[in-house]
Amino acid sequence: MSEILYEFDASALKSSDRARRVLHSLGLWVLELIVILAIMYIFGIIGLIIAFLIIFLLPTPFAIVPNRYRIIGRSIICDDRREIPIQGWFKVKINEGRNYVSIHHPRRGEILRLYTSEPSKLLEIIKGVMSTLTP
Repeated sequence: MSEILYEFDASALKSSDRARRVLHSLGLWVLELIVILAIMYIFGIIGLIIAFLIIFLLPTPFAIVPNRYRIIGRSIICDDRREIPIQGWFKVKINEGRNYVSIHHPRRGEILRLYTSEPSKLLEIIKGVMSTLTP
């Protein structure tokens, strides 16, 4: 087992930001629905096929937001259940006002949001892991 680079219990920070997360997810979901319905209205049955293809191109409205997580080696372990390998092509963004670091997939948008009391430190750790990966 690899060394633990960072570990945090984000339960309190996560629950204090819940309303904003839900509104953000709902907004993206409604936007996707409007786009899909508009395409189906304009193109009919062919629009249904196009809509299903677009679903895979639009950003996902739901990101994983763990209560507890650890960064071990080249992976993030979320809630002691799910292991997410850190990829060199992920984009990492920080929001110091809301105390989180988010990891974005280039095509699917935000896939993971990590709440922490030290967002700058977490950002540097994740970027350090990413820099050791070969593209």
